[in-house]
Parts: sequence; C-alpha cells; structure tokens
Amino acid sequence: MSVSTAPTAKGLWRRGRAAVAVALLVVATAVFGALLAGGGEQGRYLDPDDASLRGSKALAQLLRDRGVRVDRVDSVETAESLAREGERLLLVGAPWNGDYSEAERLANISGDFVIVGDQPYLDVLAPSVDHDGQARLRSREPGCRLPAARAAGNAYLGGRTFEADGESCYAGSLVTAGTVTVLGSGEFMTNLRLAEDGNAALALNLLGSRKAVTWLVPPPVPASCQGQEAGASRSSCPTTCRGRCSWRSSPSRSSRSGRAGGSGPWWPSGCLSW
Repeated sequence: MSVSTAPTAKGLWRRGRAAVAVALLVVATAVFGALLAGGGEQGRYLDPDDASLRGSKALAQLLRDRGVRVDRVDSVETAESLAREGERLLLVGAPWNGDYSEAERLANISGDFVIVGDQPYLDVLAPSVDHDGQARLRSREPGCRLPAARAAGNAYLGGRTFEADGESCYAGSLVTAGTVTVLGSGEFMTNLRLAEDGNAALALNLLGSRKAVTWLVPPPVPASCQGQEAGASRSSCPTTCRGRCSWRSSPSRSSRSGRAGGSGPWWPSGCLSW
C-alpha cells in the first residue's frame, strides 16, 4: 500500500506557525538588543543608529541581516553620491527641513522612494500624492492589493492620510504612486512598535526590495538652535537655524496636482530642536 507524501493542511499550518514564531523571535531579539544598547525613551525619531524607543536601530539591524546595506546620511549631497551606485531605495523618515532646491535635488534621484509622515515639499518629492486628512494611529488591516501590505497583514498605521493614483492601504495612510510610497506615520518602524502585529514584515517588505537603503536623517542641530520657542517667526531664528525650522502646510490646493486638500504652501511654525 502506498503512502501519500503530499503535505496535509495541518502540516502546512504547523510549518507556517513555526516560521512565524521564528520570525517574531528574531524581531524581538533585535528590538531587545537595540533597547539594551540605548535604553531611554527619548531619542532621534526613525534614526537607524538610535536604540531608544523612538529610534529604528532594530529595523536597520534586520535589514542588514537580510543582506540589505543601510547607509545613514544627513545631506542631499551624500544621498546623490550613493544614488550613482544604482539599485537603491531612498527613505525620508524623520521630518526633513531642507529648502526647496534641496527637495528638487532629492526628487531627481533615481530609484524607489519611501516618504514618511508630514514632510515639507511633499508636492515636490511625490507630486502625484495629496494630503487627504487624518486617521487615528492603531492596528489596521491592509484593505488593498499591494503585495507588501497583504503579506504583512495588520500593522500600526494611521496619522496623515493621502490620495494617490496607485494603491491605497491602511485607510489611506500608505499610498503608492509609481516608484514612490508615502506613509502617514513611521511609528510601526520604531523600536517600540516593530515587534507588534505585522509591523516588521511590512517594514522589511517596503525597505528590503533593493540591495541598499539610503536612510536620510536630519542633520545635527547646532547648540545655538536648541530650545528655540515654538511659534517664533523664521526671521527671529538664528541664521544657522533657519533651514531647520518646523514647518506646517496650509490647507490650500496643491500647486502641482490642483486637487483640493493638497499640500499647499508651507510656512514656519517656529525653530524647534529635532
């Protein structure tokens, strides 16, 4: 009598459960190692070298473990230089407050883009994407056909929501437009949230699609810029701080797309430390 060697449904489920358990253990180990190294709650938001709860050192470690090179940069010049190598993804994570000409230079870099949160000059970096509203941060289902999101499942998203010509996932807090992906929040990529739900899977799916990631972070804040009062006009900020003020968008129409509710002109709301 022959015995079937075909895998049964129960066997496949057990293997899948084991694979998920191993993956979660790897993520938890990375997060624990990052927190052990840094420990504090304060830190540099979405910084791949930061081991605090707000940082993303655990995610950077996971990407490197998968063979993805992660280069932390804090200038447009370095990002442009690395882009010449090809096969790269540019991540704009923490609020980046360069000027308009620098935004145009970033937009001209070839390759895939992942842009996080309420970024100044979004109409330059992602001209086919417009602001649409706000959504509460919580665990959400993908609700779309994007493979990276469907494979990850539930993830901690929300924040800004957008309209775009491509896929719209997680209630509009993840949208695609060509080679650009825009996220309403990067909380799911922090050391604090990475091990929850499908957060790690989504982050790895989005950032691990190329051989290398250029991870753009804000430049160091000069000591003279620390503690500037929120609400100050840009002209009142020290000269060396004026390119690093906090900016907010107006509710006017997008200068590129012309759709209502887009990212209109930007004005400074004060000089703030990162």
